[in-house]
Formats: sequence, C-alpha cells, structure tokens
Amino acid sequence: MIPQEKKYEVIQNPEGELLFGISVRDDEPENPRILYDGSKHALLYRKDNEASLLDYLPELAQKTLRELKEVSIAEFSEDEEMVRFYNAPVHNLAKLPIKPSDLPK
Repeated sequence: MIPQEKKYEVIQNPEGELLFGISVRDDEPENPRILYDGSKHALLYRKDNEASLLDYLPELAQKTLRELKEVSIAEFSEDEEMVRFYNAPVHNLAKLPIKPSDLPK
C-alpha cells in the first residue's frame, strides 16, 4: 500500500491557488508532483517512486485540483515552523495507482 499522509492541511487563497501543508521530511524533494483522479484522494510525489496518499481531500480542494496546473507545498516541523516550500505540478489521471509498484517512474 502507498503510505497515507497522516496530517495535512489545504488552504486556498483569494486567487484560487492551493497550498498543501505537510509534515517535514528529512530530505529535499526531487521532481515533486500531485496525481489526481477527480475523487477524494490524491497522491503527492516528493520524489520518483516516493508517494504519499492525501486522503479525504476537502470538497473545495477536489473542485479546484481539477482546474489547477500547479499547487504549492509547505513542509512544517512539529513546532509548526515552515522548513521547506516548493511548487508541484498537478497531473489529472483517470485512476490513481494503488500500490508502490504501480507508481510511474
């Protein structure tokens, strides 16, 4: 199974852009991206073959993700300090992969 992002937040600014706040990782992202199939779930890739499930997206994020080409990602430490900020393109798919071996390379 693809691991679930245990805690994340989604914020939308007045321009309609989305920011995903996630827990910080030890290493830098490489080729980050979001895969989205139009449902309540999306996959966040920080690196090739390293994904986490963004489970039960808020309804607003579901509607907006279908239209966006890119989102922002902020990684926060346990004491809520922003450690890292980057952008990730959004790729709309018919169906999300369900196991790590299905992840695109």
